[in-house]
Formats: sequence, structure tokens, C-alpha cells
Amino acid sequence: MPFQTSKLEGILASRALQEHGLFFLLLVLPLVSFFSVHVGLITALVFTFLVPGLIFHRFFSLKLHEIIVFVPVFSILVSTQLIYYL
Repeated sequence: MPFQTSKLEGILASRALQEHGLFFLLLVLPLVSFFSVHVGLITALVFTFLVPGLIFHRFFSLKLHEIIVFVPVFSILVSTQLIYYL
């Protein structure tokens, strides 16, 4: 029975990681950035240039080539507005 339980946990963990891999990556990046300056820079770039666009592109029906353009442009627009108003 313990073998079956550990096997089931392994399947669930891998399935959760496959479905929510981007979420786990975005969760781990800020935590790792406390210890590494280089990872902190990469985290700042990701959260500035990708995350706002990745959140809001789901509200529009876009094709792949439109998503590739929409995500960075929208993210930069949101980031500049946040900097202006804050």
C-alpha cells in the first residue's frame, strides 16, 4: 500500500507541475532573486515585459502571431502606466 500511495503522489505532482508550470516558475523566481542578483534582474524583466500581457491576453481571442506581439506591447504599456501613476 505505501508503494501505491507514493506512486500516486508522484503522478499528481508531475501532473500539477505540467499544468501549472508557469505559475510555479513565477512563484519561485522572486524567492530565488533574494539570493542572486542575476536572477533578480531576470525576474524584474519577466515581471515587467511578460506577466501583465500573459494575464490579459486571455480576455481576447488572439491568434499565435497576435499573442506574440500583444504580450510584450501590452506589458510595457501597463508597466509605464504603473510607473507614471506610482
